[in-house]
Amino acid sequence: MDSELERFALRQIEMALGPDFSPRSYDEVKLLTSAIEHQCVPFLKLHFANNDLELSPPMLRWNRDSIARTLLYSSILHQVASELDVPWAVLKGIPLAEQLFGSASWRQSTDLDILINWTDLEHVLKVLKKMGFILERKIRPWAYNQIALRHRLHHATLELHWRLTLPYLPAPSTKTLLETTFQFPSKTLGISIPVLGPDATFFNLVMHFHQHFSFIKGAIDLVAWMRLFDLDKGREYCRTYGIGSLCDIALGTTIIRGFEGCSFPNLSILEKRFLEKRVSIQSAFFKESDSELQSYWKQLQNALFLDTEEERSEGFQKGLLFGPHRISDFLQKISGRQN
Repeated sequence: MDSELERFALRQIEMALGPDFSPRSYDEVKLLTSAIEHQCVPFLKLHFANNDLELSPPMLRWNRDSIARTLLYSSILHQVASELDVPWAVLKGIPLAEQLFGSASWRQSTDLDILINWTDLEHVLKVLKKMGFILERKIRPWAYNQIALRHRLHHATLELHWRLTLPYLPAPSTKTLLETTFQFPSKTLGISIPVLGPDATFFNLVMHFHQHFSFIKGAIDLVAWMRLFDLDKGREYCRTYGIGSLCDIALGTTIIRGFEGCSFPNLSILEKRFLEKRVSIQSAFFKESDSELQSYWKQLQNALFLDTEEERSEGFQKGLLFGPHRISDFLQKISGRQN
């Protein structure tokens, strides 16, 4: 990892901790829990090391568990590579960590994401069930773009994606994506793994950044990508698929947070207001989590900043009715009823 990327990453931690952070008064468990939510624990540890702060027992345990998770998902990926006989690709994960940071240890990950064609889903589920994975929830293709499976013995989570975004947001054709993958030679895995091309990866990182409400890991991923690949091509790819505005909002966020590798995008007044909400991470580690309703609204906001009026209208309507936090599910939850 180069020094400029490291400085940007550490700046995100400093902003999130806030100016009043004191190692003598912080809640170890709450700090680590928040860092896990922002998926930036490796850089929080680096911040502590650079400031001669002692790692707390929870952080030391997390480090041990992280090493174990990497070994576990490496083993699963080996098995997937030998068992799957249909087109597939790894989304993010170990290969992306090696591409962007040079080592799997710098990018926090809690699951394994695999992209497949929707038409292959039934077959892939059978293969994974033989490997010990079981479904965690019902398959709802109108509301989700993925399905989670958990291993019945070691509890590893594997998510099968049949598109890069939720159904009410635009996305490149999965068939085309899988036809244009390339084999990445992973040092951690010791084998080559199919991954998305650079521009499709950038599209995925932009959407991942907004999906998680501008979390720290997302900003660091975007800056890492921009230091390695052609940003103009990545932005054009996003515009081709209707998320040019969301891309520019993400870029503006990273620039305000300290990235100097590109000029500030030309944003409308509404986009600037949306950007302001994405920028702030001051004291982010010590804020309370959003409510279900707030999270639902944040997800819908993404549809309001698609590139065309038709896409915005359709995306918002579909998201309102069929999104991942559908109104019917939400009402059932707050009324205490079960699905």
